Amino acid sequence: MLHFGLRMVANLLLLIKEARARANTLYPSPMRIARFCISGGIATLVNLSTLFLLTHFLSVWYVFSSIVAFLLAFWVSFSLQKLWTFKDASRDHLYAQALTFLTIVLVGLGINTTLVFVLVEYGSVHYLVAQLISGVFIAIMNYFSYKHLVFRDTGTQENFLA
Repeated sequence: MLHFGLRMVANLLLLIKEARARANTLYPSPMRIARFCISGGIATLVNLSTLFLLTHFLSVWYVFSSIVAFLLAFWVSFSLQKLWTFKDASRDHLYAQALTFLTIVLVGLGINTTLVFVLVEYGSVHYLVAQLISGVFIAIMNYFSYKHLVFRDTGTQENFLA
């Protein structure tokens, strides 16, 4: 009877552990959200400053400036998200991650450029405000894309940068 009771407790603890692990994959931790926001903030700063410098000081067409700014910001974002937000220092799946990330970038670039163009040309929104609006939408899309498509938990991430 004691063996049966111990086995039930062990099974219950295992179920709790599995439920917690499942919850961690479904719901992001507050620290991961903070790291994602900080990384995104840095990438946004790179995006907006590049857009502004190219458009305002170099007289580059805002749509082209937006494309360049978007790509540069996503390079910064990829590095920060991989290494810091999702704590993925592995190189095992780097090419697959890069290809998946590139796909997400290209989809995001199309959405970003279209949204900025429509807001500026048809909504009479200033190009920087249009970029900010587009950026919020892209950030939400990216978090879930990064989490579920690019930086899926592989078991090697937990020990890197606590």
